[in-house]
Amino acid sequence: MSACTLAACGNSNSQASNGKTSLNLMETDVVSSLDTSVTASIPQWDTLVQTMAGLYRSDKNDQPVPAVATSYHKSSDGKTYTFKTVRPILSI
Repeated sequence: MSACTLAACGNSNSQASNGKTSLNLMETDVVSSLDTSVTASIPQWDTLVQTMAGLYRSDKNDQPVPAVATSYHKSSDGKTYTFKTVRPILSI
């Protein structure tokens, strides 16, 4: 209850003056790898999900909408998808 009271006492003009907002998150576990295939804990997985953009994301109705992908082409046999993206996903 006291946390709600203290939150209500904050300065609402601090972010409004410069038009910028930020979200600060605290993690409860060390992120040991950025490889999603070896991530074992939920806190690590949450960090990866929050920091990596996928080809598509879900909209407010849980329907897929483009994120990094701008378009895609599906092969006639339905086994190969070719995605076009805003920027290269991987460059070597």
